[in-house]
Amino acid sequence: MTLAASSSITSSIPSQYPAAGRLFIVIGLHVGVLYALLNLPATQNTITPPRTLEVSLITPQPEPLRPEPAVPQPAPPKPQPKTITTPPVLTAKPEANKPLPVQVAEAPKPIASTPTISAAPLAEATPTPSMPATAPLINADYLNNPKPPYPASSRRLGEEGKVLLRVHVNIDGSVDKIELHRSSGFARLDDSAMNTVPDWKFVPARQGNQAVAAWIIVPISFNLRSN
Repeated sequence: MTLAASSSITSSIPSQYPAAGRLFIVIGLHVGVLYALLNLPATQNTITPPRTLEVSLITPQPEPLRPEPAVPQPAPPKPQPKTITTPPVLTAKPEANKPLPVQVAEAPKPIASTPTISAAPLAEATPTPSMPATAPLINADYLNNPKPPYPASSRRLGEEGKVLLRVHVNIDGSVDKIELHRSSGFARLDDSAMNTVPDWKFVPARQGNQAVAAWIIVPISFNLRSN
């Protein structure tokens, strides 16, 4: 008990008791209180220690990754077989044998002739290899072949040109056949030549010492300026 409590108890004792008696009373009270305190059940303020909670941090296992569905890759295109184009073989077509052009060699023009026989004829006789043939002649002085007349209409219209006649000469120098080989471009001039030449005389072609029949080309020119 504290001093304040003791003083309070002492003051509460009647003053009729002597001082010594009050002291014993106080002591007795103290002893009683002490006894009571000793006999009280010990109340222990037991402090319950905090329970230690053992916490195990369990790391959750990550779920296994689900494999993503495989995206089907497009199949590579199949290689196309290369087409090898074989170029067509061009076969050269054999050219047909073209007839050789007949060359007409012009002979000297006679003076003051209308029309003018401007070229020597070409012989078409086929000689044997051993004996070459000579062409028929038409320009010998002694033949005196008449000139084709110049048509009056052609003179008036100014028509000019050259006629080529294909003439077959017999072995006696006479004309057997006559053909128009190339026109002058004017029918009147062509007709004048065709009508005159059949009456001409030729020196026949010869093969060695023998006269032979042959074709010749006779050119006849119609030229107004030669008048």
